[in-house]
Amino acid sequence: MKIRDKSYHLKNLISVFLRLKFSKNLKSCKKEFAKKWHCPSSIESYSHKLKVTWIGQATFLIQIAGLNILTDPTFFSPSMLVNRITPPGIELEKLPKIDFVLISHDHRDHLDKKSLLAIKSHNPKILAPKGACTKFFQKNFKNFCEHNYNEFTEIEKIKFTFLDAKHWTGRNIIFDLNHSLCGSWMIECKNQDNEDSKAIYFAGDTSYSKHFSEISKIFKNIDVALMPIGPIEPRHIIKNSHIYGEQAIQSFLDLNAKQFIPMHWGTFEIGTEDFEEPINELKKHWNLNQEKLQNKKLLISKIGECLEL
Repeated sequence: MKIRDKSYHLKNLISVFLRLKFSKNLKSCKKEFAKKWHCPSSIESYSHKLKVTWIGQATFLIQIAGLNILTDPTFFSPSMLVNRITPPGIELEKLPKIDFVLISHDHRDHLDKKSLLAIKSHNPKILAPKGACTKFFQKNFKNFCEHNYNEFTEIEKIKFTFLDAKHWTGRNIIFDLNHSLCGSWMIECKNQDNEDSKAIYFAGDTSYSKHFSEISKIFKNIDVALMPIGPIEPRHIIKNSHIYGEQAIQSFLDLNAKQFIPMHWGTFEIGTEDFEEPINELKKHWNLNQEKLQNKKLLISKIGECLEL
């Protein structure tokens, strides 16, 4: 991972903020967008079949083998400057009992302390990158485990492996820039007879890099990839930290996964593009790459929609 100095990230954040103040996003109709893309489903307490519900941004409820897994729980606006576009796909009080929480990195739109404290009563096992809000987790959660790259936690049928990503970390870029790891997760559910075994890849937040192809060399049979597709503008800044449209599809191909579920769009006012631009760009490039994408599926989920896979 290339470490950039603090002034680089500070300039980028200031640039994004200034453009946000005058972007089309703030003039768009949130109510119309939410009406189209917010679709809460009835959620079961547990499921033995694989079910994936997008709650918003990088927050998913993954249900498999009778267990409930929550990724990067963010049910509130991450700051006063970054507002929600759509409500969470599942209300906090309607969540089933959460068994595991996976954290990709410490950015506020992925690691929201208020959301984590709200599910503390579930007593979940927290799996986080090395150095990501260690003191907060040690203080508030009894069942907490940090991971370096390629380390894993295995409990019964489920194996969680912490993998690489190309992004940056820091809740306060003046004091803690890249003081913790940023990564992705592979969730494997294996049966003894190897029938109906599943591998779900949660990409977290990332820019395009060779780590996708390297992961595919280790994990040969990825059923589902939960992939970020936004923000996409301003492109000269975004390209250093995020993937978009064409890059997201190439990342998916590098992984050699079977099914693509897009995330990290339509939830917060982060980029300067129109709300639907990330998903429209993804669909455009998916159609342009049909020859390469034979036998693969793009599953576009509304926020709150439960997909049974």
